[in-house]
This record gives sequence, C-alpha cells and structure tokens, in this order.
Amino acid sequence: MSWPALLIEAFASGPCSGNGAAVVLLPQPLPDADLQAIAASLKQSETAFLLRQGDQWLLRWFTPSCEVRLCGHATLAA
Repeated sequence: MSWPALLIEAFASGPCSGNGAAVVLLPQPLPDADLQAIAASLKQSETAFLLRQGDQWLLRWFTPSCEVRLCGHATLAA
C-alpha cells in the first residue's frame, strides 16, 4: 500500500533550512506498529499522520523510534 507523504521544512527562511518533518495523509486508520514503521522509513525527526474523520482531523506524531505526545514543527507542517 502507499499513501501521500510530504517532507516539509517548518520554520524555514529558505530551502533546506528549517526543522524537517514528514506528513502522511491516511485514508484509513492503521495499527500503531504500521505508523511506527512508516515513520522509521521516512527518517525524519518527526512524522505527522493525518486522518480525516467526518469534519474533524486526527493528528498523531511519531519519531523513528516512538510515538510522541506533541510536536510543534510537525503540527505546523501538517
């Protein structure tokens, strides 16, 4: 399977100068182990996973090694 993913530089004043984060748009919920594996494969400090449910968006953040409770630059990137 594949999902849209972007690499974003948040807080950047120019190309390749900000805090890097990946953003993945999910069409459906995935198990935590799959989210962790995707984040590890993207090799960014944080990966934000977005899932639309009705008129709301769910947002979760993973580093290459664990889920984190909050990530500012990945939130901005999303």
